[in-house]
Amino acid sequence: KSIRLSTAFGEYLKQDETMRASDECRLFGRRGSHSSSESTSGGSGGEEEQDGLQNFRDVTSAIDKAIEELGGAVVPRLNWSCPKDATWLNPWKTLKCTNADEIILMLKASDRVSNDLCHAFDICVDFDPDNKPEVDFVLNLRKWYDFDKSRELRCFVVHKRLIGVSQRYLSENATALAENEDDIIHALERFFRESVAPKIDLESYAFDVHLTRDGRITLIDVSPAGDATNPLLFTWDELVKKSAQPEHKVEMRISSSEHSSALVSERAVYGFPYDFVDHESQMEVKDIL
Repeated sequence: KSIRLSTAFGEYLKQDETMRASDECRLFGRRGSHSSSESTSGGSGGEEEQDGLQNFRDVTSAIDKAIEELGGAVVPRLNWSCPKDATWLNPWKTLKCTNADEIILMLKASDRVSNDLCHAFDICVDFDPDNKPEVDFVLNLRKWYDFDKSRELRCFVVHKRLIGVSQRYLSENATALAENEDDIIHALERFFRESVAPKIDLESYAFDVHLTRDGRITLIDVSPAGDATNPLLFTWDELVKKSAQPEHKVEMRISSSEHSSALVSERAVYGFPYDFVDHESQMEVKDIL
């Protein structure tokens, strides 16, 4: 489900304060009434922001309706990025959201989403800071599935050719996939040719899939090529060079079990607010609180 957002709502998401959409607490399974003074910013600023959000009841209603249609739980994504760096707000440390309040809270707390809102085109070679393009922001909601992370793969397309496949979550033990490497590559090539390439009009990009034990493939996400998308067990330069070789065959890379067990999981990386894990920051805890 896609919900188009107004420019005014985009400006609201840029505001620093975070606030529930109503006095009725609906955050991550907690229920009960709370006074408006319990905003994270506190004081009159929180009251002003709550008044601002009251102007977007059409948005929150549309989000809640879409969530209901999708089975009651979704993963949110704003244009290019999902707020995975805000999962520290979620008790389950996932992107699972069950109502508009939770989605808005995670969007406003995410630096990745903030980058989409303010600096989406800064890395483009033809970016002109004096002539920034207009952006129509769209909130995309995908039905929540609790996929087996050890069976998720990221596929890299360069110049419309499937070049490489990498284990998606490097801290997971995915060695079982390596045992069926040839069959998996053949299945992914067919999936790319029949289900992905005809629908995506881009030269280069990455797409994430989940592979079930009986061979079914589910498309999870599509991401732009470049620094904004983690190449995982490849590098983007390496993928581009491989694409220039006409005889190159799709290569799949899986971490060894020893290597995977030594890596830090994404859940651990995004399990705390950025200010707490930024080692270069000189802020003291009292300043953060």
